Amino acid sequence: MAYTVSAGLGHDGITGVKTGSSSQAGGCLAFAAIRTVAGSPVTIAGVVLGVRATAARPRELGGVISATENLLGSVGPDLGRVPVIRPGAVLGSVSSAWAAGPAAVAATGVSVTAWPGTPVTVTVRPRPLGHAISRGQPVARATVTIGGEVGHITLVASRAAPARPVRWRLTRL
Repeated sequence: MAYTVSAGLGHDGITGVKTGSSSQAGGCLAFAAIRTVAGSPVTIAGVVLGVRATAARPRELGGVISATENLLGSVGPDLGRVPVIRPGAVLGSVSSAWAAGPAAVAATGVSVTAWPGTPVTVTVRPRPLGHAISRGQPVARATVTIGGEVGHITLVASRAAPARPVRWRLTRL
């Protein structure tokens, strides 16, 4: 059994990582809290520093819990499940010297839990291909990075592409 002097810890999903207070530092709390975002549990980590005692809250740590609850209340409305790439999105194209190639489209989508405006990086790596390409054939792999999350999706050919015609090969010997 754990003992804590902070009554707010352990309630409403708040788990205390470290509390502390002094007259110089005020009340401080490093915390984690579990919240549900788009139906999935998400751990929110944060720090509240320098909370001073007031007449309403004569102990610094009482104000820390209140500040933590206010901070967590502000997280909910904006944090959400964000679709980064939708299935069928065009992320590139396959090209050849003898014909216009098919588009490289996302076989599946990628969604992440993030705040609006979080930077996203998408890197596409082509796969080695044969002479002919079939519709739906994997042609590349995309790596999607947003915050600390990394996802991978396969890119497939949107349509078939023919092999090099004999005439094209003969004229380029």
